[in-house]
Amino acid sequence: MRVLIVNSNQERSPWPVPPLGACAVASSVSEAGHEVRFCDLTFVARTRPVVARAIDNFRPDVIAVGVRNIDNVDWQAPRFYLPRVKADVVDVCRARGNCPVVIGGPAASIMPEQMLEYMGADFVLCGDGEVAMVELLEALAGERPVADVRGIAYRGGGGVCCGEPARVADLDHLPLPRVHRWVNLRRYLAYGGALGVQTRRGCAMKCSYCVYNRIEGAHYRLKSPRRVAEEVADAVEAARAHTIEFVDSTFNVPLAHALDICRELVGHRFAARFSTMGINPAAVTEELFRLLKEAGFSEVSITPETASPPILESLGKNFTRGDLVRAAQIARRARLPVVWYFLFGGPGETEHTVRQSLRFLDEHISPEHLVLMVSGIRLFPGAPLAGRARREGQIAPDASLLAPVWYRPQIRRERLFALLDEAMAGHPNYIALQDNHAPARLIRAVSAVQRFFRSRRPIWQYIRHVRRLQTAFGLPQHFLAGAARCSA
Repeated sequence: MRVLIVNSNQERSPWPVPPLGACAVASSVSEAGHEVRFCDLTFVARTRPVVARAIDNFRPDVIAVGVRNIDNVDWQAPRFYLPRVKADVVDVCRARGNCPVVIGGPAASIMPEQMLEYMGADFVLCGDGEVAMVELLEALAGERPVADVRGIAYRGGGGVCCGEPARVADLDHLPLPRVHRWVNLRRYLAYGGALGVQTRRGCAMKCSYCVYNRIEGAHYRLKSPRRVAEEVADAVEAARAHTIEFVDSTFNVPLAHALDICRELVGHRFAARFSTMGINPAAVTEELFRLLKEAGFSEVSITPETASPPILESLGKNFTRGDLVRAAQIARRARLPVVWYFLFGGPGETEHTVRQSLRFLDEHISPEHLVLMVSGIRLFPGAPLAGRARREGQIAPDASLLAPVWYRPQIRRERLFALLDEAMAGHPNYIALQDNHAPARLIRAVSAVQRFFRSRRPIWQYIRHVRRLQTAFGLPQHFLAGAARCSA
């Protein structure tokens, strides 16, 4: 069959993200013997004519639209992405394609029934798209009943049918994503971003606000270190990507697996620099940071979300403030650049608990590290926090939560913003979520200078110098965010 895969994501702040998941599905569909064409909309200004032209030129039998994010999860400046995706992509596919339209991506796995109805699609993929899409194509070709396909939502029997999400037990047997085969990777990397690689799927954590386990499952499925090295080698040698980010929900849980991955990378000595998100403070050790440095990591992200004991409990975290202090001490001694993520506005958040976290930052976080402070927690169906919000009467029992809704903490929203602004004013290495959206031209320019001088420093390490200049020139604290909006 002729399959057109469309990457609908056009968010480019703080830098554009290569569509790893959509490319992985494209590679699986291609390996299954289908003809695949990829339409990447990340850098497209006028979406509708590009989508229409791709359909007219290829005449697909099936169109799959990847939806990465539902919204920007920014309480201060919210943006709901789905109306644009529906009007500029999905509606064009339905009007022009005369074929089944399938929705996939993380957003689809979070709320498949709502996405099916909102988008007016024929099918929605849930879970591992590499499996679900190939089986769906078999069903559309008459080789199996649609009801036997794993991981899809569709209309049938007078309502919406939604089976269990598709899960691949052995990730090593999946085809390589080969992102460079499907998109112009150089254009992405020109912004200083990285090519993503997964070392595992699933998350056994039970954070009250998170739905990651709805996307990938509640049990860890681990890639072998050999397979991870194979993906990195393909990225470095074939794709010529020299900045690799491990995009697991938590890189260092299970800890033994993370250590094995690092040892494998040490043995290969790849000509690349690595970064990782999702370092869990409960599993931070001296050995982990030593191996991260030996493997070639140029930065890591630690995600405690809070340093207040009662908020750690209400968010369902698996570590204590003592664990967090120990992790901060190890990180400082390792002298490895760190981004710390803190999330304010959860159940029980008061001025006292906010100040507990700010005091921790002041006492334990190196001024060489970056602290990203996010205010407001977005409610998602299936997350324990959404159930709590319903019990507290914050949202109606039948609220869909497709459009962004935030949990309302005890502390007033304006007071929370004021406390964080006050903390940022005295710390150039602190930024708010909206300041993470620097102007695209500035990001490209800094990235070009870095490449010229072959610098291994993360771009964000220059932020504190920019913040100092802002103060010196009397510019507003969130000047970069305003500049980014003006340049968009």
